[in-house]
Amino acid sequence: MGIEPVGVSDEIREFPYLAEQLDGVPRTGPPDSPDFESILALRPDLILGLDAYLEEKKAYTRLSRIALARRCERRGLRCTDWVE
Repeated sequence: MGIEPVGVSDEIREFPYLAEQLDGVPRTGPPDSPDFESILALRPDLILGLDAYLEEKKAYTRLSRIALARRCERRGLRCTDWVE
């Protein structure tokens, strides 16, 4: 698809098959307390995250000020219902 991530959550370590593909991509902190300054510096076009993390700390509002942000509810290992 030609999509290159500019940053990824520290949680990526839990998924070895993704971690290998994302080796060298800057980490943006844990999902429950993202490093907003580093995310801002990466100048992303789109930010994706899970509801469970983004709503708990009201992070979604802050992230949506940096770039277009979308969140999803995780059901098992799948995300469904991507929303603003």
